[in-house]
Amino acid sequence: MNHMIRLSTLCLAALLISAAGVWGEDITGFTALQVKGTCKIKTPDADAYRAIETGFEYTFGSTVKTMRKSYVELQFSNNNRFRLLARTTLTIDQGTRDPKLKIVKLESGHIELQLDDFPADHSLKVETPTAVCGAIGTRFVIAFEDDQADADAAIAKKGGRENRFSCSAGEVYVASRFSIDKQAVEGDTLDIPGFGAGTEIIAVIHEGKENSYTDIIVNRGKLTFNYGGDNKNSLVVEGKKDKPARFVCALEKAAKKDAKISVLALQVKEGVVENRKKKIFGRFEMTAITPDNEAVVVKNSRVGKPKDDADNVAGSYIDAARKEGEIHSTLVDLEKEPVPDVNAIAKARIDLDAAAKEATRLRKLLHKRTRKMMDIQRRAQNRNRPRR
Repeated sequence: MNHMIRLSTLCLAALLISAAGVWGEDITGFTALQVKGTCKIKTPDADAYRAIETGFEYTFGSTVKTMRKSYVELQFSNNNRFRLLARTTLTIDQGTRDPKLKIVKLESGHIELQLDDFPADHSLKVETPTAVCGAIGTRFVIAFEDDQADADAAIAKKGGRENRFSCSAGEVYVASRFSIDKQAVEGDTLDIPGFGAGTEIIAVIHEGKENSYTDIIVNRGKLTFNYGGDNKNSLVVEGKKDKPARFVCALEKAAKKDAKISVLALQVKEGVVENRKKKIFGRFEMTAITPDNEAVVVKNSRVGKPKDDADNVAGSYIDAARKEGEIHSTLVDLEKEPVPDVNAIAKARIDLDAAAKEATRLRKLLHKRTRKMMDIQRRAQNRNRPRR
């Protein structure tokens, strides 16, 4: 029986590592099995796109596009295939240092992958600008969905970073992904070490110039979120049918790879979020955070509010980080346009500098105030929790 994992996401990066599999021949390229409508490909040695053909092996480094009401099914090797639905653009490549690493760079759209017999000594990574998502196992399906129905909708949603995930079997892990000085950094803002069947998540991830913002909805399932790179801040969230859990948070954007961020501002919008603090002998101390708490601070696994915080600087920081992140996301999209709008880019850069300055000012003020912090009442202590 096939184990299938289905993920749906707009602007998400995914890393798929085959934890078990069969040893087989090297994957040297890919072929098209089925084409419907208008589907194009641009190979590394070509200057323009041409119609994709079935039965022909294409080289890595090629870019594939599907037009409206079109799709193409591609294959790496027998029983290892993936389908691009309408309005999808991606590049299929392999690692420069490790040719057994296959990389699918999804620019936009929707893909589904089913790797039943992916070689055990190979790995597959699917990337978009905002995250890395991994599916553990050798039989699974992953879909990246772009729900922009037409060009006008695409323009209206410029800068959007909405991700949708659902898992029906197996296990999935997710981490944020962005670049600092052209170097990819993964997991420093958000890291979900694993979640299983029945989980459904919606996530918005915005990386600003100096701060990061996330908006998470867990519709079904129970999972752990780690924030800040060093995993000191862990949040346990459970969503049930008709009772979703939602929270937003803001934190400093890592200035360099492997940086450790110890403080984040958090606000629960729906349901309950539990902060998890590890204690001795493998036990955990859980602190329940609800909408009644308004914006709080999570610092080195401790949850509370700054004393004398009548102006709610934590909430203000979350709002400012969101504004900064949305402007930065829009700027990134503007710079990717075939014919960039120089004036719009210049304005976005000015707006981004101003928004980052304000958000960082609030973050620094929040850090000062957290030196004296009132704890939120703990709902449960010393409760055994499985490690995720």
